Amino acid sequence: MTPRPPAAGFHSRSERRSTRRAARRRKTINRLYRTAGPVVVLVFVVVTLLMFLGGPKSDSGAQTTVSTAAVEPVDESALLVIEQEETVPALVLVLPEKHAGLVLAMPGTTLTKTATGFKTLAELHISHQDKALVSALSEMLGESVGAVASVQWSQLRAALTQTGPVGPPPAQLEATGDGAVLAAGAVVALVGAGGPSSGAAVWDQLELGGDASGFRGAMRAMAPSISAGALTQAVLPGKLVEGVGFTYFEPDVEQVKALLTHTDTSPAITLEVENGSGVLGVAEQVGKLLEPLGYSLLPFRNSPDFPDVKRTRIVAATDSVGEAERVRARLGVATVEQDAALDSGHIVVVVGKDFVSPTSTTTVPPG
Repeated sequence: MTPRPPAAGFHSRSERRSTRRAARRRKTINRLYRTAGPVVVLVFVVVTLLMFLGGPKSDSGAQTTVSTAAVEPVDESALLVIEQEETVPALVLVLPEKHAGLVLAMPGTTLTKTATGFKTLAELHISHQDKALVSALSEMLGESVGAVASVQWSQLRAALTQTGPVGPPPAQLEATGDGAVLAAGAVVALVGAGGPSSGAAVWDQLELGGDASGFRGAMRAMAPSISAGALTQAVLPGKLVEGVGFTYFEPDVEQVKALLTHTDTSPAITLEVENGSGVLGVAEQVGKLLEPLGYSLLPFRNSPDFPDVKRTRIVAATDSVGEAERVRARLGVATVEQDAALDSGHIVVVVGKDFVSPTSTTTVPPG
């Protein structure tokens, strides 16, 4: 018997089903490409960027290679303006160890050259010209000045009283080299009080004006050097200029730059101590007190005004006023005068009755 041929349309229905299944597969594949394609491209881009820029930081012990530069030490100075109500008695410039390692005390009356004429550092800050202040200091020092912050002396004094190893500084800061030295000493004492790790924490408790965050960051970076004694303190070299109705401090630019480069161009200091108070042996005791400054001491003698000198005074040659301020800071009393008639590098200390000797209170009766 001859087999019956299949019904008409059988192959057509089978082919249509195959065609529909193939179409569904193509649609599925197309949807997969549309979905996965961008993801693949994104992954490729991310991997490429990571290869060039470095991978993310790992919290595990495994090391991750990151293309970053090594952290450099602070290479700019930080300036702290000491305010006293509406005045500026002193400024303290802290240069990092990379730039000579120096804490420079500057009187607020320091005269500098600006684009609009000569002005004192105090005038520039009070008139809100801190950019001109930074520019003038940078030109004078030959060093870039970084963060500039300000603080009231009362706040600095209170913090020093709480954390400092010495007694409280005076309530009022004089706009002299002596006042600037006290301010610089306060800054160093506060940074060094807590050691390298926390020595700068005190600045977080103070109300700072200006670039407070920049100054605090600089102090944290410099704390190890200050705590280790790697930075030295100095008063701005120069001379006091007085006239009718004005007083200002004229910096010696050459000596300033020599100070920053540790080049000794200052004159050899010769120190003469005279007893004017009537206290037996006080000149010798003052001489011993000043010996650590490294000056050449002349033989001691009585002042022509012995024993009636009431107040201690320091008379200095015009090129030695800065050193005279160091002497005053060491003694704790005295006024500084300059005498153009004195030989270069010569300083005379006339001890008065206001000086309290640490070892002797015996007086010699006048006559």
